[in-house]
Amino acid sequence: MPGRRIKLILFSYLLGSITGVVAAKAVKPVLRSTLKTTIGIGLDLKKRAAEAAEELQDIVAEAAMEAQTRPAASPTSIKRA
Repeated sequence: MPGRRIKLILFSYLLGSITGVVAAKAVKPVLRSTLKTTIGIGLDLKKRAAEAAEELQDIVAEAAMEAQTRPAASPTSIKRA
């Protein structure tokens, strides 16, 4: 029954091809939406990280300015508990 086996193989191939095309059309909008959301989250995280880095730089600059304007504590003026 090789003829039957060949027909089954061809039928399976055609069914798989058609199913693949239909599945691709159904998955494409979901994939696009997922990618847009992921890119949006990534951009938001990048923005927040830049803001945090800027704030940290401001704190470091303020601390450096205070350290320069305030006299340094001498080792003998530090009290031990």
